[in-house]
Amino acid sequence: MKKIIKIEKETNNKYLNLYKFTYKNNENFYDYFVASRRDIENLGYKTEKVDAVKVVPYYIKNKKVYVVLIKEYRHAINKSLYGTVAGLVENNESTEDAITREIEEEIGASVLSLKKVQKGSYSSVGMSDENIECFYANVELNKKQKLDSNEQISLKVIEFDNLLDFVDKNSVDLPSALLLKMFYFETKLNGQNNL
Repeated sequence: MKKIIKIEKETNNKYLNLYKFTYKNNENFYDYFVASRRDIENLGYKTEKVDAVKVVPYYIKNKKVYVVLIKEYRHAINKSLYGTVAGLVENNESTEDAITREIEEEIGASVLSLKKVQKGSYSSVGMSDENIECFYANVELNKKQKLDSNEQISLKVIEFDNLLDFVDKNSVDLPSALLLKMFYFETKLNGQNNL
């Protein structure tokens, strides 16, 4: 049986750090590296707290559903991708409060209603303990974006009937693409009245 022998923090950054886990498996020792947004006392093997939120913002106008996507510059790949609104849950903040704040900041909208569609789950468990909770949000675009100085985010509104085609033909990050497809098929299956 595998047993954690020790954990060492390899970096000291604001949003993401690397930890070296030393394991013992029978009589063999080996190291495994994990990226985490958490401090050493709260790593994912100890607690399942939600680190981040992801949401499909939409609105209804003239009996048609429109989805609000963002196009954001992503440093790790040095280019912009389409995606859904997302962000970190701050200290003592509920996931619902985090969603409301992120929607206001990233797309300049008020939340009219929220629906949780995925309880906290791991986004890339092979390398990280990041735990994300997902929502759909009926919004009203009625404010200005409140972006950080390092954020480059533009909006793209897609009519519901064109959503799958847009996701398939454009660069969309995988978690957003899956969440958007889930939104599309659930809405088709259950009808717009269940949003």
